[in-house]
Amino acid sequence: MSAVLLQASRLCAFHGRIAALHDIDLRLHAGQIVTVVGPNGAGKSTLLAALMGRLPITGSVVMNQVDQRHVAPERRVAMGLGLVPEGRDLFAAMSVEDNLVLGAFTWRSEGRRAIAAQVKQVCELFPRLHERLHQQAHTLSGGERQMLALARALMGRPRVLMLDEPSLGLAPLVVRDIFAVIGQLRQQGVAILLVEQNARAAFALADYAYVLEMGRVSLHGPAHAVSRDARVEESYLGAPRDPAACARAA
Repeated sequence: MSAVLLQASRLCAFHGRIAALHDIDLRLHAGQIVTVVGPNGAGKSTLLAALMGRLPITGSVVMNQVDQRHVAPERRVAMGLGLVPEGRDLFAAMSVEDNLVLGAFTWRSEGRRAIAAQVKQVCELFPRLHERLHQQAHTLSGGERQMLALARALMGRPRVLMLDEPSLGLAPLVVRDIFAVIGQLRQQGVAILLVEQNARAAFALADYAYVLEMGRVSLHGPAHAVSRDARVEESYLGAPRDPAACARAA
């Protein structure tokens, strides 16, 4: 088994005094894709924010064997934790290239040549971005903006990459391309924590899955096994609990 890069133990996260997550245990290994599925409001985005250090927590978060509880988000990025938020958070009035360069802020002291080499590397994953390097981000299509958000996170050289709803609002062909890149990152040893509303696609790609409901993990296990759970099929995959009964009723 590969090394554990990120682990949460008995993690509780808070919005003010309100507990939004309860006793979450989760781990990611190098080169593993872990997906988190659940209904709206279950706490999926809250989980990513808590792991990023943006919310107060109890319990522990350990990355690369270092306790993260008192580590600022910027320092976590420097240690290899990346996040692509649901809203993408691009600098709309800046060029594609400038957005990418900003993604290298934690290691910019290595110089322009190193940053240019990293830009070239991420553009090999997303050739469309290379064609649009000098366009302002707000002129890109929705799919291209998602590619830019992912590419900018990769500029930070993450060992663990967290993705919040990367397929949301995108055309199926664009989703296919983005998920293909996620698969390539796994082959490079990057650990992926994938929050995804397209549960069927997430289960097909992931190695391990957690189902989050009302701020708690209700089920977890190998993705293929979790996807076959009757309640998961009914709630998240659109499959009836008893297909034979539905056929008889028809």
